[in-house]
Parts: sequence; structure tokens; C-alpha cells
Amino acid sequence: MNPPRSYPTRYPLPLTAEEAADRLRAALAKLDVAGYLVPVASDKAAVSLWHGLIAWTDGRMIWWTSPRLSRRGTPLLVLAYAPETAAVRLALDYVDIRTARRAHNQDEQPRAGEPV
Repeated sequence: MNPPRSYPTRYPLPLTAEEAADRLRAALAKLDVAGYLVPVASDKAAVSLWHGLIAWTDGRMIWWTSPRLSRRGTPLLVLAYAPETAAVRLALDYVDIRTARRAHNQDEQPRAGEPV
């Protein structure tokens, strides 16, 4: 009896959470955005980019809360399926959050006793 023929799969095999997070981190590095892989549980991992900007993955999808608000004024939850696509969108959010932080720091006046 002949072994069954293996047909090419139409869709790639699903990634583990750590594999997806590592691919996301590598894609972010190509865009000059540093990300740090954090294993969270056996079925989830996270990539930390900045305070308040953390991407979570279970291997099938990647999600994060964007610094931008939705039309209703609520936090915007973003979802992506490909690590490369998520990296581009996260890089845009990273620029937004860094720009907002820089503008906020320029508006602050030095307090008494703090170095200028």
C-alpha cells in the first residue's frame, strides 16, 4: 500500500505564540522599532514597544490597544493576522505615542529643585 500523497497546504501552518511574537519583533526591527519579546503563558506572548504599547499574540492573531481613539472616543483595539502587517501598523502607533510624549514634555515647566 502506498503512503498518502502530501498535498501542499493552502494556508501556512499556524505559528506558536512565541514564533509569531518573534516574527513580529524581527519585522519591527526592520522598521527601526525596538520590541522586546515577553513570554506570558504557554499559549500567549507579548511584544513590548513602549510604555502602554504592548502587542499580544496567541499565534493566530496579534492585537493591541492603539494610542489613537475610535470615532466614539474610546480606546481603539487593533487586530492583525500577519506579523509583518502588524509591525507596520504598530510602527505608526509607536511614532504617534513617541510624538505625543515629546510634545507633552516640551509643554512642562521645570519644577523647583529639578535640573533644567
